[in-house]
Parts: sequence; structure tokens; C-alpha cells
Amino acid sequence: FQSCSRLVSIKIPKSVMFLGDAAFADCSSLKALTFEENIKLENIGAHTFYSCPIMKLDIPLSVTSLGWGAFQKCYALTDLIIPRGMISIGTRAFADCTALKNVNIEENGNLESVAGEAFSGCSSLKSITLPFLGERRDGNSKWTGFGYIFGGAGAQVPKSLETVIITEATEIDREAFYDCIYI
Repeated sequence: FQSCSRLVSIKIPKSVMFLGDAAFADCSSLKALTFEENIKLENIGAHTFYSCPIMKLDIPLSVTSLGWGAFQKCYALTDLIIPRGMISIGTRAFADCTALKNVNIEENGNLESVAGEAFSGCSSLKSITLPFLGERRDGNSKWTGFGYIFGGAGAQVPKSLETVIITEATEIDREAFYDCIYI
């Protein structure tokens, strides 16, 4: 379906377990994305919905991983809830979602890693709720600062960001918010 400019909405059936790389990329009219109840979907591949004007996104609880740039440049997306079942969020998964205002990664979940630049270029972001800072929940990474998910340095954190909630961290490293000059 890549580059199907007339595709306006899609409902993913419950039998689908994997959405392949770039499956719906550049579908310039795709505004409505829904998933059947009790879907078995586990993985959303790289650039699957790249540059689609999806307005609302309810990621199913069954999804455990998002590939590189899975929802990158979904410029109409404003709110995002990442369910407890998620284990890993790929590099640039939501990068350049310029209308994205609120991100909530649900508490008491399975999330183990958030790759670099996962939220880079989200220039309208006002609030983000995370279970931990940096790349990995277990802290076993050289990337432990808050700015990592925005592209590295704290100065890359969106100027619009007003609220940061960390729900499950047991430790916040020295300089975790270094150079975060706008929050």
C-alpha cells in the first residue's frame, strides 16, 4: 500500500501479527488507523506509517516493538499513549511528529528500551511521561540522559516542553538533565 494517495482509512484485522517495513509509508491521505479488538499484532516494522497524516493512534496492547521511524513524520498526530505491552521503541519511531503534544508511556509496563531520537523534532511537545531516563530501563547503557530520546544533548529537548514525569526510575544519573535549557 506504500504511496497510495487515495487511502483515507484502514482497519487492521485481528489476525495480523506483523506490519512490514514501509507497508503504508507515504499514504498522504491516511488519517484514520484502527485495529480490530483482540488483535495479535506484535511488531510494527520500520517506516510502516512514515509520513502519514494519522490524527489518532491507539497502539494495541499486543504490540511489543516499533521499528525505526515506524510513525516518523506523522505530522497530524497530537496525543500518544504507549501501552504496557511495549518492550522496545525504535530509533526515530515518532521523530518529526510536529503536532505531537502529549506522550504517555503507561506505568508498570514491559518497556525495556527507547532508542535514540525516538522523539526528535517533536517541536510541539508539552508533556511526556516516561518510566525511566535514557536508553534502557536497567541503566546498562552509556546513554542515560533525558536528551537522548530527542537526539542526544539536552539542548535538543523541545522548547515547548513543560512537563516531564518519570514514573518508575529508582535512580537519576548525574547530569541526567544536563543542558536541558528549556525545561
